[in-house]
Amino acid sequence: MNRGHRAAAVLAGGLILAGCTGVPTSSAPQSVQPVNVAVQPTEDAVRPTKGAFPNDIVTEFLRANTMEPGKHTSARTFLTNAARSRWRDDQVTIISDQIVGTYDKATGKVTVTGRPFGTLDKDGIFRLPPPGTSSRASFEFRLVRDRGQYRITELTPGLLITADEFTESYNRERLFFFDNANQYLVQDPRYTDIVDRTALASWLLDRLAGGPREELQDSVTADTLPAQTDPTRMTVEIDATTRVEIPGSRQLDAGGRERLAAQLSQTLDDATSGNGITITDGGHAVSIPAVGGTVFHRADFDFALGPPAPAPDLFYLLSDGSVVNSAGKALEGTLGRPTYGLTSVALSRPSPTGPLLVAGVRGLGDQAQLLTGSQSGGLRPIDARRPWTRPAFASGRREVWVGAGPTIYRITLSPTGIPTRIDKVPFAQPSTARVRALRVSPDGSRIAVVLGGRAPAGGQLFVGAIVRGNDQVRIDTLSLISPPGVTIVDVAWLNPLRLFAVGSDAGTLDPSTFDTYLDGTQWTSADVRLSSRPDSVTVTTGAHAWVSAGGFVWEQSTGGWLSPSGGQTPGTAPIYLQ
Repeated sequence: MNRGHRAAAVLAGGLILAGCTGVPTSSAPQSVQPVNVAVQPTEDAVRPTKGAFPNDIVTEFLRANTMEPGKHTSARTFLTNAARSRWRDDQVTIISDQIVGTYDKATGKVTVTGRPFGTLDKDGIFRLPPPGTSSRASFEFRLVRDRGQYRITELTPGLLITADEFTESYNRERLFFFDNANQYLVQDPRYTDIVDRTALASWLLDRLAGGPREELQDSVTADTLPAQTDPTRMTVEIDATTRVEIPGSRQLDAGGRERLAAQLSQTLDDATSGNGITITDGGHAVSIPAVGGTVFHRADFDFALGPPAPAPDLFYLLSDGSVVNSAGKALEGTLGRPTYGLTSVALSRPSPTGPLLVAGVRGLGDQAQLLTGSQSGGLRPIDARRPWTRPAFASGRREVWVGAGPTIYRITLSPTGIPTRIDKVPFAQPSTARVRALRVSPDGSRIAVVLGGRAPAGGQLFVGAIVRGNDQVRIDTLSLISPPGVTIVDVAWLNPLRLFAVGSDAGTLDPSTFDTYLDGTQWTSADVRLSSRPDSVTVTTGAHAWVSAGGFVWEQSTGGWLSPSGGQTPGTAPIYLQ
């Protein structure tokens, strides 16, 4: 993805979901400022003003924190020599509502306060503040006279920037690692203010060699690079064809060379501006069998990004539980009739020539019943009556994920939709809350889970990694990504890194839609101007968002939420083919 694809966009409702573009967010236009728009400050450098007071020194130092990306030379000039040797500019603390306090002569300190927004570590991994973090944080800067001028001698190690500066100055890059089956690439987002292409490519290559973030340690493989490779000897030379020197790469087998090329082509695509790449070993070009030569491009390995996206076919339920398509036409067979009395449904066609697989729930509350099957063969109830959530298919797989109480289940289906295995999926429950909703990401690497109280209260939004191996599946490290006070009712994936949800915003409790990346960055909200609160949502790449609210279904398009029939279209639980 090039930088132009990541630029800020004005989301005026009704935009088509595609790749990393915006999602329609409101019935009224709303300007959204995403992270990583790569707009650098117009000033190239700043130096301490002679005779400046302590407050001004701190203020100017903070302004210099976003200058000279990757070097921060200006910021260092505000520090004493001793402070420069201790200061780490590869760690970032991000705050909002920043206030620079007055100088305290007694302590020699200036205190800066702000609302915690997040942190970046040396590897560019963004973390939200832990739950329970104070709503206000303080950062002390102690100053001394150095050759007659005030300079900072003690400060928090690392850069201190505002959320707006993070938005303006940092780019979202992506590392790619193969899943444990060496089948699909899993994205690992990282953030950096480096804009020089060669420096950026070197930074990304170093992080690739360093391996995935902790949450992905068990769900991806990090052994694509040759085992004997010394990361300090890996180099990148940006040119019309970029050369990446990786010692030992000629010794990899054909599959290993292809996987390495796939990782590099996707990870370095920004830095190379989509140009060709050649891997070298000791200066000798390495052959990549998949391309029949030594030069490869990102597009050569796009197939490794995940299973092919299904057609954006939309379905929803009528009040009698029958399934209809977006035009309101009933599906053929028993699904299109009130045979099962469904209250939620999920549909998938894992094989292009296979039957339409179905998972659905009938009934509500603790007496709900889960059914699976196919359009042609009908549905059969499975397991006991429980408070089942709406089921969700993992794209490209014959497996259904569903929650019941505090438990998540994975149900493996036969080619005709008959359950062959029902597993409880282990995960570290961050609370005793019930599973209110869940969805598996399009590439199958992550799961979004809403945990909260009993219906219809909703809950908080978490994201975790799906670990597959040794015939077992579990969820690792569910991380909270919804802000304090926000209530989420339902969630869906726009793409492997981005989510769209419905619920209530903090403070106002008004019904809202939410758009966010899986790490909680670029969280935006918009009012839903409908007469009832949305209770379910569905989105997919290349199509509009749909919600159901008050027994009617609504499609978002230019100008706001519209009824497919032009008036009010009865229906519930809209869902795209998964």
